[in-house]
Amino acid sequence: MLIPDTAQVGTNQLCLVVSNASGLPSTICCRTVTLTPKSNTTDAGPPALEFALRPVAPNPASGRARIAFSLARPGWVKLTVFGLRGERVRQLVNGARNAGSASLEWNGRDDAGSAVPAGVYFVRLETAGQSAVRRLMWLR
Repeated sequence: MLIPDTAQVGTNQLCLVVSNASGLPSTICCRTVTLTPKSNTTDAGPPALEFALRPVAPNPASGRARIAFSLARPGWVKLTVFGLRGERVRQLVNGARNAGSASLEWNGRDDAGSAVPAGVYFVRLETAGQSAVRRLMWLR
């Protein structure tokens, strides 16, 4: 997760805001997060299942981009690519998923199968009561 420099340890409200086609700000999503100081301790047990959208790799990307995420519990999931103006570009997942980790590749094509132009895109993962967004720079 990319955390702004203004965020401090404790509860913070993070929002993804972009300009729409008219140049007006449009909020894609907001999330309350609690930041804790880094710890040097490690837990020897298996990692707990968590809701997370991993960084898109590679980034910037061309040809294909790997999108990895994990779910703390089973449920309905949406994984969507949005353009800089907030328009839906591609619906990658819209259905029930089991808890655990998953990944897929986006080939840089929109819902109609057309190649998208170079630019900034956002990948949003949504499930019941939770959402996360990652930024992706797409190259030709």
